[in-house]
Amino acid sequence: MIRLLVHRAIDRPGTHGTVFGGNPLAARGAPGAWPRCRECGGAMQFLGRIQPDAAATRVVQVFMCQNDPGCCEEWDANGGGNAAQVLDAEVTEALPAPDEGEVLRPATYGADVVEIDAADYDAARDAWIEATGRSPRHVLGQLGGTPMWLQGEETPDCECCGVPMRFLALLEQGPDGETEMNFGGGGVGYAFVCANDQPTAKFFWQC
Repeated sequence: MIRLLVHRAIDRPGTHGTVFGGNPLAARGAPGAWPRCRECGGAMQFLGRIQPDAAATRVVQVFMCQNDPGCCEEWDANGGGNAAQVLDAEVTEALPAPDEGEVLRPATYGADVVEIDAADYDAARDAWIEATGRSPRHVLGQLGGTPMWLQGEETPDCECCGVPMRFLALLEQGPDGETEMNFGGGGVGYAFVCANDQPTAKFFWQC
């Protein structure tokens, strides 16, 4: 069974569920720090947050440097050009954006989870498109399961416990070519979390 992330229009992001665009969250009552690129030092762009399921107590937020696209190794899980944060979903509030750089995306949208009985992500995606008649771009990715690699397996290791991390989600660039995430043109993003439930996550992309 493949769990697809499917586009859902929303008026405002709120603080629950899987959402792309808008503002990231921070722990309520804490100042919070907007992630900065280790390569260029600039503030990163917030891509979105992923909630594994409705009952999950944690969300994962992903960021990527867009100050000089393609120059800060944002495709590398350990290169410093991207970031992933694990937060408690129950004690969060919106984090104000800094007044510098390309830090917010020009579109905000949500994602529903649709289960498709298929062998892999590509087959599930094709089956959903055929069954619904909706745009292929409305498939936003995959939640859990086995990742579809574009350029070979690159499962990262957790920096806390040193073991291979657990696949969380595959992300497509987005429903609109003018506001899509920049994964090198036709690429996909990958989010991973600690297999031992440490509050760590990593993000990168392939194309």
